[in-house]
Amino acid sequence: MQLRWSLIGALVFTVVVGCSSAEKKQSLQRDTSHLHWLLRLYAHARQKGKSPNSEPEFKQFIASIDPALADRTRAAANITSTDELFISERDGQPYIVFYGTRSKGVGNDVLAFEQSGVGGKRYVGYGLGFVEEVDEQRFTQLIPEDKRMPK
Repeated sequence: MQLRWSLIGALVFTVVVGCSSAEKKQSLQRDTSHLHWLLRLYAHARQKGKSPNSEPEFKQFIASIDPALADRTRAAANITSTDELFISERDGQPYIVFYGTRSKGVGNDVLAFEQSGVGGKRYVGYGLGFVEEVDEQRFTQLIPEDKRMPK
């Protein structure tokens, strides 16, 4: 009986630790994604009173920031060019970014998202700076169909 409880305890511990490790890995992937760093730079632009109205305007702002900050951001995002920030490393497509005023019907301060994502899930970035991986059902709730393609 004691052996049975020891085996059950070991199994539960393994499952809990395994899930915890998987969650930590997913969190790390979101926090080091190109989208995460794109959101941070967007927030930096807002703090400077230069909320970008277009991708070229945003890229111009990024080019104007302190070179040391730009270098640190590229290093943290594991990229060599700022242009790479605008491309999802997961689906290889450009992020859709809502520049200027927030689009009507888009929920919860969504600022950007992956076009296709991976495995039926997409990264969605919020104006507060965090990235969430959502399934298609949640994505549909956040972003209406007519707001999903670049203009």
